[in-house]
Amino acid sequence: MVPDDAHWRDWVMFALTAASEVWGGVAFIVVPFDSSSGTPLPLFHDIVRAYDPDHVVTLELSLQAWEDLYPGHIKIEGAEDEESRLRLIRSAGIFHADLAAERARAQVAQWCSPLRAARLRRKSEDLEVLRRIRLERGDRVETGALAPAPQPAGAVLAAARHWRSDEALMAAMRVGIATTEPDPRPEPPGELLPWLVYSEQDNEHAEALKWGEGELGESPERWFTSNQRLMQVTRGMNFDAYAMVVGNTLSDYALALAYDRLMGQAMWLSTELAEDKDRLRRQVAPRVQTVLTRLESGAQHLVLTSASESDELLKALAESLQRSDLEVYFESNGQRVLLKDDQDTLQVRRPDLSTGLVSFVLDEHVGAEVSLPMATTSDGSLEAMIGLETPVPVNLIFSSSSGHIPYWYVDATLEHDRIPRGRDVPASALVVDDGPYPQVNLRSSRDGVSFSPRSMGFVPSNALFASRIGRPRLRRPSMLAWVEAMARVNGLGVRLSDAGRRAELVRSRIGSRQDLLDLMTPDHLAMFRSFAPRPRRPGPGERDPDVVVVGLDPYLTFAGIRSQLSGLGTTECLDLVDRLVASRLLRRGLVLGCEECARPSFLGAERLGQQYECPQCGATNSLVSSRWRRQSAEPTWFYDLYSNLRELVDKNGDVVLMAADHLRAGARAYADVPELEFLDQESGKPVAEIDVVACVDGDVVVVEAKSKGSFGSRRRKPQSSKLMRVATALRAQRILLATTADAWSETDVELFRDVSSQTGPASVEISVVAGLGSPTSSPPLS
Repeated sequence: MVPDDAHWRDWVMFALTAASEVWGGVAFIVVPFDSSSGTPLPLFHDIVRAYDPDHVVTLELSLQAWEDLYPGHIKIEGAEDEESRLRLIRSAGIFHADLAAERARAQVAQWCSPLRAARLRRKSEDLEVLRRIRLERGDRVETGALAPAPQPAGAVLAAARHWRSDEALMAAMRVGIATTEPDPRPEPPGELLPWLVYSEQDNEHAEALKWGEGELGESPERWFTSNQRLMQVTRGMNFDAYAMVVGNTLSDYALALAYDRLMGQAMWLSTELAEDKDRLRRQVAPRVQTVLTRLESGAQHLVLTSASESDELLKALAESLQRSDLEVYFESNGQRVLLKDDQDTLQVRRPDLSTGLVSFVLDEHVGAEVSLPMATTSDGSLEAMIGLETPVPVNLIFSSSSGHIPYWYVDATLEHDRIPRGRDVPASALVVDDGPYPQVNLRSSRDGVSFSPRSMGFVPSNALFASRIGRPRLRRPSMLAWVEAMARVNGLGVRLSDAGRRAELVRSRIGSRQDLLDLMTPDHLAMFRSFAPRPRRPGPGERDPDVVVVGLDPYLTFAGIRSQLSGLGTTECLDLVDRLVASRLLRRGLVLGCEECARPSFLGAERLGQQYECPQCGATNSLVSSRWRRQSAEPTWFYDLYSNLRELVDKNGDVVLMAADHLRAGARAYADVPELEFLDQESGKPVAEIDVVACVDGDVVVVEAKSKGSFGSRRRKPQSSKLMRVATALRAQRILLATTADAWSETDVELFRDVSSQTGPASVEISVVAGLGSPTSSPPLS
C-alpha cells in the first residue's frame, strides 16, 4: 500500500526496495491510496482481485525516515524546541504507524482472500498472517512471515534505491533494487530507454544498471530473480501480452507495475516522454514496432492505456508508435520484410485480465499431478481421505537452521472444480476438520487453493524436516457448501426454500442438477405444464378424451402427452416417457371408479390387481369394465406427474430452471444451487429468497426469475435491497433479472442499477433476459 501524494516516487522506491529483499519479491505490486482519507483507489479493485495476493501489507518507516519525507509532521510531546524534537526522533528506535495506510490496507484485504491465521471467523481483518513490512532509511529490518531473498553472488542488473528519475523507476520495476550500495551510482542515462521498452536485445545498454563485480554476460541476471530459481509461467492463452501505461501519477506507474506482473510485460511512460516526439521516434517507436511484430504472429495485442491522460493523447501516441519515419525490417524465413502498421495489434483500451495471467513459480513441481482418494459428503462436497503430500524443492535455498523452512507456498487445483475462487471463503470450507490444530494456513486462490506448507501443529525442537511440513486434507466444497460458508462470514444463514426443496427432490430422482436443467427445456415445458392443477373442473363441452381431471389434477394419456411435445417425434416421445417413468417422475396407471363411493381415482400400475382398493374410501373393487366406464372397451393407460414436479411447475419453478439453463448455455464451466432462503443469524428472521446462485466461468451470478417481469411498486425497493445484500455477501459480479414475459420493467432495472452504483468499487452488474422459454429468448442485456 503506497500513499498517493507528492512523495509517491520515494514510496515506490521504498516499496520495491523491500520487495527486492524478499524471496519471490519480483511478484510484488503496489496499490495507491488517498493519504488523507485512507481510501484505496477504486481503479485497482479488479486488478487486486485478478492479482490474488497472499498478503496485503503496509510499508512502515522509522520516525527518522518519516521526518525526512514530511518535515515537522511528527510531534514529540515534551520536546522543548525543534532541536530537541529532531534529537528524540533520531534516537527513537520505533516506527511510524500510518493510520490512513492501515485503513486502506484493511479495505484492500476485503477485496481479495489473503492468508489468514484462523479457519472460522466473523471479523477477518484482524486475523491475517502478515500485515506490514518495516523499513529503516530504505533498509529492510522486518518482513514477518516472509523469507529473505538470497544475495546475488556476482554481477547483476539492479537499480539504486536513491534514484528517482523516470528511467530509474522503469528500471526498478524491471530488474529490482540493490539493497547494498558501497558507492553511489549516477542516475541511469536516457540511452537506457530502448532497453527498458524491450530488453531482449542490445544488452550493452544495460551496463548502466550493473551492480557487483564481474561480467554481465549475454543474458544478464536481474537482482529480482538472481539465485532464486524462479520461472515465469502462464496458464491459458494471454491475448493481451504487453501493456504501455502513460501518465505522471502514482496510479499510472502502479498500473504499469501490476500489468507487468499479471501480463508478463508492461512499461510506464511519463507524459513528458510521451509528448517528446523526437525521443519517441528514435528510442521508443522502433522497439515498440519490434514488439508489435512478435505479438502479431501470435494474434496478441499491445494495449495502450492510462489512469490520468485523455483518450486523445493515447490515440495520438498510438499513431506515433505505429508510424515511424524509419524503415523498420525484420527477418522472416530468411528474408527481410518491411514492417507495416497494424492497428489491430496496438489497441487503446484497458487490458483484459480474465485469462492467461502470469505467475512466478519455483522451477520444480510445476504442473505436477497427484491422485487423491476422495469421499462425497451429504451436501455434495468432496473430501480427501488422506493428506496432500506437499511438494518439497530438492535444493533448499536456506539451511535448516535459518528459521525460514519452509519458505515456499503451494498452489493446488482440484480437477473439475467449478465453484468460485479467490473470494475469501473461510478456510474451514477448504480443508477437512482434523482437530483443533490446523495443518497449514490456506486460502481460496485464483487457481484453487494456496497454502503455506509450514506445519501449524505441534513441531518439537530439532524435529526432522518431514515433521515441519503440513499435509492438509483438502476439501472441495459443493456450490451449496460454498454459499453457506460465504453467507456465514457475513452474518447470514442459508436453507433451502420450499421451492428449492421441491427442485432438489425432483433432482434426486432424475440424477444431477445438470440432468434437471436438461429436462426443463422449452420443448418439454408445455407437457409438464399440462399436468398443472386446473383452476376448475372442465364442463361437459370442455372434456378432452386424452385428459381426465380428478378433483383438479389432470392425468394424460400417451396421446395427450404426445400432443404437448410437438417438437418431438413418436420415438423421441416414447424415449422421454420411458426415462421419466424409470426415474419415477411419471407414473403409469388407470383412472378407475369405485362401486361404493362412485368417485374416480388414479391408481398406479403397482397398485393394480384383479381386485383393487379404492384410494378414497378403501372399498374393494373388481377390475371390470364398469370401473372405467365409458372410456373405451378396454382400460386406457394414463400418466401422473410426480407431485413435487407438478407443484414446481404450478408455482413457476420452471421459470427459475429456464433462467439457470439460459446461464448454462453459453458457459464453459457452470455450477449452481436451487432456490435458497437467507436468514439473519442473530434474529433468525428471513432476509431474502434467491432463485438461483450460479458460478458461470468463475463469475458469481445471483438470479431473480419471475413470470411477470416486474416486482410491483411496493416490492421494488425492498427487493432490490435484499438481493443486493446477498450479492454483496457472495461477492457476486452480476444480478440477472430473468422473465418469460417480453420485457422486464425498466423502472425495476433502473432502481437496481442505482442501488448497485452505491456499493463501492465492486459494483454489481445488472443484466436482463426476457422471453425465456421462447425460441427468440433474448441474450442477457447489460
